[in-house]
Amino acid sequence: MDNPIILTGGTGWVGKNFLHELQKRINYKEFNKKVFVFASKSGNLKSSAYPKKEAINIPVYPFSTLLKKFKNTPNIRIVHTAFLRKEKLDIIGFNNYVKANKYITKTIYDLLKSSKSSKILEISSGAAFRIENDKEKTLENDPYGFLKLEEENLLNSASNCLIMRIYGLTGQFMNSANIFAFGNFLLSALKNERINIKSRNNVIRSYGFASEIAFAGIEWLISNNIISKEITLSAATNTISLYELAQKITKIYNLPEINSQIDYSLPDNKYTCELSSFRSFLSQMDVLPCDIENQIKITYNYLKNNCKE
Repeated sequence: MDNPIILTGGTGWVGKNFLHELQKRINYKEFNKKVFVFASKSGNLKSSAYPKKEAINIPVYPFSTLLKKFKNTPNIRIVHTAFLRKEKLDIIGFNNYVKANKYITKTIYDLLKSSKSSKILEISSGAAFRIENDKEKTLENDPYGFLKLEEENLLNSASNCLIMRIYGLTGQFMNSANIFAFGNFLLSALKNERINIKSRNNVIRSYGFASEIAFAGIEWLISNNIISKEITLSAATNTISLYELAQKITKIYNLPEINSQIDYSLPDNKYTCELSSFRSFLSQMDVLPCDIENQIKITYNYLKNNCKE
């Protein structure tokens, strides 16, 4: 662990899982000397994995200072999760959205090109797969997916790179739970209310467990494993319909009957991937995938103790 570890997007859902995992591996007295967290603006995060008597504040540095701090530093290890989500499009507009994400990508690319023996784990999205396999999709009609695929290709050309594409996500540190169907279901459970499924289509999603993604990703990052060719993994271990997911949550928390008007004659709404490659990767890292019921309980308990919505 002698190499500096850089975590971008450290205040987000995925980033906080990686931050939590790193704390499990690094002594609290050494943590802030070895791990450097970057986000859109400066601040502090409270440690999440140390016991109370060893709790520390972890500084968060503005992303704009990243290149200045680490340019030409050899042997850096990067967990790159920073990227503006699709929800930001309506807030800042198309041109600003594209400009901001291209700036993020270029900053990481320039850093990698300046660093000898660098290594990066990039957290990407299943949206990049859609762009890769649908020639009709363009920057204009799917800027998030287009820019994600562009970032994958650019960063992979600059360094030893492992790409993990997120589809659906479960696990602790979920923020803005209301914007995700899974999060909304759990918010209903917290209120002991029936789950409402608004879509008329049968919605099917692939889910990855955030703590498993973080554990396996850090295992690869700190190992001597060098990838000779691009490896892109769909980071999911379960595929399930939202109705089936709602059924499981309803049963676990004894909720009223689900409110749903799904028309199964309509086309399925799918955002799914193959699962075997990531399950195999987890096995190589000695991770036994958590079943979906326990993923539900762990996410629920996190929201119960931390959700202010």
